[in-house]
Amino acid sequence: MVYAWQIYLIGKLNTLIQLCVAMMTILATIGAWHCVLFFVAHGKEKFKELLRLARNYIIGVLVFMMLTFALPTTKLMLAMIVIPAIVNNKAVQQLPDLAIKAAKEWLNDAANQTKHN
Repeated sequence: MVYAWQIYLIGKLNTLIQLCVAMMTILATIGAWHCVLFFVAHGKEKFKELLRLARNYIIGVLVFMMLTFALPTTKLMLAMIVIPAIVNNKAVQQLPDLAIKAAKEWLNDAANQTKHN
């Protein structure tokens, strides 16, 4: 059973992905400017602190990048929910047998009609 809350969350997946991309871009931009300004202000004296600062920004960007790639889109999430429900449905599984049976009957009727003509 699918609940309204699940439908809402599925609808918001693309927005969440866009938010992660925006956060990643903002964090990368701020990080780059912060590192440049830190280097300009302190020069080579505090280079180890600059590396640590850059590493922290890079880790933040990588976290948002992984979230962006790991989150499924709305279409993928719907496919993950709908396709198994259809495939595992007993009535749907019987359709090919019914179609084959109907085709055989039609062919038999067509063959019988040609024999009588």
